Amino acid sequence: MVKINWVTHSDVGDQSMYVHDICMICESIVILCKSILSSDYFGSFCNSFATMFLPLFVSSIHRCKRIGEMGAQQLLLDTHGIKTLFLGLREMGDSATSTNTNPTRRDPYLKRVDEEIKKAESLLKLVSYPSDRLAQTFPVLWPEGTQDDLRALMALKGMKATEQNAVLNNAPLSSSSSKNGITKSLNPGKNKFFSNTFKTLESTKNLFSRR
Repeated sequence: MVKINWVTHSDVGDQSMYVHDICMICESIVILCKSILSSDYFGSFCNSFATMFLPLFVSSIHRCKRIGEMGAQQLLLDTHGIKTLFLGLREMGDSATSTNTNPTRRDPYLKRVDEEIKKAESLLKLVSYPSDRLAQTFPVLWPEGTQDDLRALMALKGMKATEQNAVLNNAPLSSSSSKNGITKSLNPGKNKFFSNTFKTLESTKNLFSRR
């Protein structure tokens, strides 16, 4: 993911191969965990996995250095694939699945997934906006965005320091944002199991840097 030249990316098609690989790895591990864990343990596993993985995905977008308009469109498509994966994570392997699309009734897990994915979506949607409109557009399209988020966006757009300072002076925002976790404290038995399982899932992280 981070090695793809998203500035010169010129075609938007199906989701990228790294997303396909992530989905395949997650499916095999998650279905295995579901078959051997109680519902409570499996729920804690999904919560912990989402808390670990989704910020890593957003961070990997920041590490792409520069993103062009077409590259942003492809990454939006890839982000949708990751969102679909995690929204259905707990129902993976079931004969019939259903996803709650009403944000006012979502449980903490679905709410966290939505919040993390929105960070990626907002960032990628704003990449294509003209630099001279960022000060006005950023607070509207990304109300929860901070100065750090705005700086990351401008870096992805390749803006010069003087241009960045001009935007920051005209769009005062908070320097940091609060983070709401969804993990629950785990007993030693759970910790040991999840530790071993996450070692296998760690292979998904390498896909970001290899592709």
